[in-house]
Amino acid sequence: MLKKVKRPTLYGPDNNKDQSEERDNNMMNLANFDEKETDEKTERNFAFNLRRKISNIFPVEALNLYNLLPPSVDTPSISEGVVDLTISDCTLNVETYGKYQGLKKAIIKFFDEEGQVLTQTFYLGQTNTNFVKFINGVLGEIPEGEFSLNTLKGRKIRAFLYHNYTNEGKCYVNIATCEPVE
Repeated sequence: MLKKVKRPTLYGPDNNKDQSEERDNNMMNLANFDEKETDEKTERNFAFNLRRKISNIFPVEALNLYNLLPPSVDTPSISEGVVDLTISDCTLNVETYGKYQGLKKAIIKFFDEEGQVLTQTFYLGQTNTNFVKFINGVLGEIPEGEFSLNTLKGRKIRAFLYHNYTNEGKCYVNIATCEPVE
């Protein structure tokens, strides 16, 4: 066990002596933890005390999360989670305007068991790992050589969907992962 030694103040001149000494003592108490047992209860108590002591040293500012929301937020019709989808259409064209102008754009359309439509768009620059990951998930492998999107039509997949919101409150439903369903 470490011996307590009076250290010089870590936080500025002695005019904040009480506050500085309290912080120094908290820092020393953190350093003087005596590991008696390593069972779960002791570890939980240590973690709780450590968080409490650190919060005394580094106070946390509180946030009002409602102030972070935009005036309106989209509510998507397809919920997050695992859903079975069928690929209904695939197109490949070139984007004609905006920040993706000149890039190939793969648009994959799906429908779920309730008939709700989902569209996933991939902009294909020189590389696009997400598109390759998606194709690998649909087919179970990455095809060699040339590949036609038309081979995807009619395929059934099990996808994990998640919602991604813009700062303006617009929601995009995205496929995180997928696998073929036979």
